[in-house]
Amino acid sequence: QYGHVFRSDAGFDSSYTSAQFGAQFRATQRTGFRATVRFLDEDEDDGGNDLTRWTGILGFNHDVASPFLGLGESWSISGFSRLDSDDYADGREDDVTGIGVSLMTNLNDTTFVTAGVRRFERTSTDPVFDESNTIISLEAGLEF
Repeated sequence: QYGHVFRSDAGFDSSYTSAQFGAQFRATQRTGFRATVRFLDEDEDDGGNDLTRWTGILGFNHDVASPFLGLGESWSISGFSRLDSDDYADGREDDVTGIGVSLMTNLNDTTFVTAGVRRFERTSTDPVFDESNTIISLEAGLEF
């Protein structure tokens, strides 16, 4: 992809280039693995801080066709690990690591419920940007 971002608020317009490559392997009919590499280069106009980002993601998914404890028609467990490496033109470098797991059930043909936990940690050459976050989610929805 190539694009240009016009920001109407206080900030810098920027041009970016990004690419994504991935592979998926189905070990069985119910179990799959995936690997993805992403690249982003963002150049801010008029003296902004340029960014180059590399991301690597590994993920898995396993489907269980039968009900669990009598609930739902099918279940799926999935997870991921990822690493983002950000290099800024001002010399700052950030590494963001993330891991997560989720469990989804289809209650019927159209209704699903997903519960998930994700954890992200940022370490930076500038300690003011160091942080860690845990995200716990519960989602219910309809597919049609």
